[in-house]
Amino acid sequence: MPSRFIHNNVNRFLLGDSHENVNAWMDYPAKYLGRHHRLFRHTPWTPIQAWKKFGFTGMLACIIHLTLDYGWGIITLPWRMIKGL
Repeated sequence: MPSRFIHNNVNRFLLGDSHENVNAWMDYPAKYLGRHHRLFRHTPWTPIQAWKKFGFTGMLACIIHLTLDYGWGIITLPWRMIKGL
């Protein structure tokens, strides 16, 4: 999974704001559940919850967060393959 720094900077680039509050809200359960925090705020319904809580741009930040988290393994695969050689 990408770091909060990456989440915030991608949001800043795409949306003009880091939306730190959305990223912190989504990853808050990680303090207690580790990687299993995705069971709570990384579901298909999370963008709807984010829209209600943070508005439309918060929903977009949530979708970007989910896309980065679930696509991160694919994005970093070439680097991990090179490191493994």
